[in-house]
Amino acid sequence: MRWLAALAAACMLLACLCGPARELAFGASGDEAAGASGGSVTVTYVPDPADAGAVSVVENVVNPMTGEGITGSTAMPNHGRVFVGWYQGNTLVTSDALLGPSQVRAHMVTAGTGGLKSTTFVARFEKPSPAIALAKAITAPPANGTHFVVGDTVHFAITATNTGNITLTEVVIDDTLASLAPLTNLVPGESRTVSYDYTVTEADLDAGYVSNVAVAQASVKGWATKVIKSEPASIAALVKEAPPQSTYVICGAYPAAGGTVDVPYEVVEDDSGSGLSPVTASAAEGYDFAGWFRHDGVLVSGDPVLGVDVIRAGLGLGGEKPSYVPALYLAYFVPRAEEIPDGPDAPDTPDVPGESGGTDDVVKPGVDGGSDAVAPDDGQAGGADAEEAPDKGAGESAKEKPTYHSADKPSVAAKGMPQTGDGLCTVATVLLLVAMASITIAWAAQRGRQR
Repeated sequence: MRWLAALAAACMLLACLCGPARELAFGASGDEAAGASGGSVTVTYVPDPADAGAVSVVENVVNPMTGEGITGSTAMPNHGRVFVGWYQGNTLVTSDALLGPSQVRAHMVTAGTGGLKSTTFVARFEKPSPAIALAKAITAPPANGTHFVVGDTVHFAITATNTGNITLTEVVIDDTLASLAPLTNLVPGESRTVSYDYTVTEADLDAGYVSNVAVAQASVKGWATKVIKSEPASIAALVKEAPPQSTYVICGAYPAAGGTVDVPYEVVEDDSGSGLSPVTASAAEGYDFAGWFRHDGVLVSGDPVLGVDVIRAGLGLGGEKPSYVPALYLAYFVPRAEEIPDGPDAPDTPDVPGESGGTDDVVKPGVDGGSDAVAPDDGQAGGADAEEAPDKGAGESAKEKPTYHSADKPSVAAKGMPQTGDGLCTVATVLLLVAMASITIAWAAQRGRQR
């Protein structure tokens, strides 16, 4: 009997020890209990709707701690249906029919114990609804900001989008301006863009615009004979005559106090020279005109009237390629030199005693015992000493000294005309910048009013 009492006591002790474990097992969820006890969870793969297709694997039994046992599944639509995608709840996992193990593992629910919980993945099927859309665009504005001109390049872009629920295996874009390579395997929701360039022609100018229309047609995956087309996509590029290009002729006086010019600037069409006119320089009081000089200090004319031919030569107009840069001409003035008056006439040379023609013989003092008396000069009273005759050579020199007139002045360069790199170039540059800014503002305002 003693051994029976000992056995009963041992059973009671075992019941006490196992009671809390049973309470923990019954109090936890099935997945958590499976994880704690080393059990398993399930991954279920379901077609939706059930009669629209099937799945290759219906269920996986998975170790919740390691994920061992996940195989994934493949969606197989029935005839007349298309596979849309694998979903976990409302989340799209993949649009590919094959749901791989790594995708399953990444989207399984995690239990509070750190293990995996049972998860269901749904393969959705729909009736096929293939569709494609095209959009065209001009990707860069015209160079002048408003319209294209003959010779301009227009940059076109065409975007094709699969707006249906089935993959389009080949998309061919028929464009009126370009031949484009087909697009392949455009999946639902995907967009691709192709680009090309077009050069504006005279025919486009006559029409007033570049006309561009494109249509896409696509083959549908799984349907050998099914072809769909997009709505036409079009866009137009405005084309007009190129506005006449202009350059400027700027004229100024240097120094500013030295004189004026009657035409400070001219706006000239650079292809024909239309707009050129002569420019006249007028010297101020006390100054003389010295010549017309180019901005780099080169003398181009000594005539106060700067002729059209001279201006044209400086611009380069009329040649094979007109110049597009402004030209600057400076009328250079120099202070007028003061005229030197003629010197006084030299006095008459007195008669020399003893020469023929004298009325009286006059004896020089100390010569041949003559007295100290001296003959008066031309009736003037004699002095104690004879008046010395003026230097004839000095008188003639005074008479022959040249008078300096403006017409006889030396060359401009010799009188200090600024050459390249001197102050003239600096002044020319300043005048050029100021004049160009003023002209550009005025010309822009005029063009704005014309528009």
